[in-house]
Amino acid sequence: MATASELLYQTWLFNITLQGGASLPDEKIANGDWIEFQNNAPFPVAITFTTSSGTVFNNIPNIPSGGRSTPQQAQLSNVTVDYSITDLNNNQVQGPYGIQVGPGTATNPAPLLIPITNGNPPANEAIISVPLGGWIKFNCDQIYTIAWTPASPQPFNTPPSLPQGLSGAYQAQSGNVALVATYSLNSGGIKGVQGGGTVRVGS
Repeated sequence: MATASELLYQTWLFNITLQGGASLPDEKIANGDWIEFQNNAPFPVAITFTTSSGTVFNNIPNIPSGGRSTPQQAQLSNVTVDYSITDLNNNQVQGPYGIQVGPGTATNPAPLLIPITNGNPPANEAIISVPLGGWIKFNCDQIYTIAWTPASPQPFNTPPSLPQGLSGAYQAQSGNVALVATYSLNSGGIKGVQGGGTVRVGS
């Protein structure tokens, strides 16, 4: 029987394809909505969520072939979380794929937080994914200049440099066009720290 919360909020079904990937790579849901996964692959899979903003959804250690995960509600609001899908027969991983929780407007953004230490994000966030029109936010250990590839049009509306600590929230500028963008960071100076990462938008 559905709970009162499940009746009040929408439950989203995320289908896993026969090949073990996501049928819809990046999705937007409302604050408080529920999600569940249907495994259409001929092998069991695990779902691993990645975010630096705290737990949004709990990891799912095993969904058997043909099975469906237990519905779970978003534990945080106005945030984006990534997930990957692991084939438990051979440990092949597909993803990341993004889920934006919240409206993601200029007055109420829903960013995926990217921590930066010594010029680089954590290994599990070296490649991230957000929906079309999605948001990112940085938390830097020092000031960095940032450059994007492709450079024009700029994939995200970041300023030329990122502050130490939490930055603002920056929105993807690609409209309805999916893209893969890389960012390069440089702390400057003779012994400047350099690094960067990749953001997939709607792909």
